Amino acid sequence: MRLSAAAYAVLLTALVGSSALADGDQQYFIAMRAPDVDPTPRYVSVGVSQTDDQSVAMTVCDGNTYYLTPDDAATVNAALSYNNTVQLQVAPVGGSAQTSSVVCLIQASP
Repeated sequence: MRLSAAAYAVLLTALVGSSALADGDQQYFIAMRAPDVDPTPRYVSVGVSQTDDQSVAMTVCDGNTYYLTPDDAATVNAALSYNNTVQLQVAPVGGSAQTSSVVCLIQASP
């Protein structure tokens, strides 16, 4: 059985959960935390489409590509290189990063 593109997108969205393919009612964040140092996570906002400001692409744990500002990409890459816990999170548009839900774990701190 071959799925149409629309059926595949629906299936992929169901499998992934809160996917960037779903709809524009979501906003995405990357949360970073060094458990031994950071009592609370640091967040950067990521976009589902490239803009002039968010021009650095990053494909993460849900298989989707998100876009970050160059400074935010450097922050995330530094967190990854220091073995921080890094995760993709989602919230309804207008929600805060602090109340966002985890989509998937990009990297766990050892």
